[in-house]
Amino acid sequence: MNQDTFGVQLEKILEEADPKEAFYKLCDLYVSADGEQREDIRRQWPFDRPWKLPDQSRLACVDDGDRSCGERIRVSLIYDSIEDFRVDWRDNLVGICRVYHSAILAGIDPGKLFREVAALSSERGARMIINFIERDEKDKSLQAFRYIESPTPDGVSIVSVKWT
Repeated sequence: MNQDTFGVQLEKILEEADPKEAFYKLCDLYVSADGEQREDIRRQWPFDRPWKLPDQSRLACVDDGDRSCGERIRVSLIYDSIEDFRVDWRDNLVGICRVYHSAILAGIDPGKLFREVAALSSERGARMIINFIERDEKDKSLQAFRYIESPTPDGVSIVSVKWT
């Protein structure tokens, strides 16, 4: 996409009143943008505005609003690519664990999804995403991150285990 079209689309997204809708639209723009435009999004994040991301504990729940499990899982991982592991990479890593296991619960191949998003990411982001999926199974297990699956009427939530 040319730079003018990118700029117009980004401006419309930033003017969107609904923080949830704006986030989904930003993720769509990020995926369709070229490498330089994605870098521009990463550099400007969070654009001095509020965003509403999907509830990380309910990504694999079938009835959680107007978006599918697959969409919520995908944009949750795209968030890590956009945020670029800047604030505290450990927080991103904990979130990625939920995304990974939610993908499995939703019947999505996490390896494929993670590689697709890694291809959109900065070198640092790609390395963090790929390093996670290449971990031994026990090192990316829910238990390793102190999570458990919690059945709900809408599907399975992934919740933290209380530290004792």
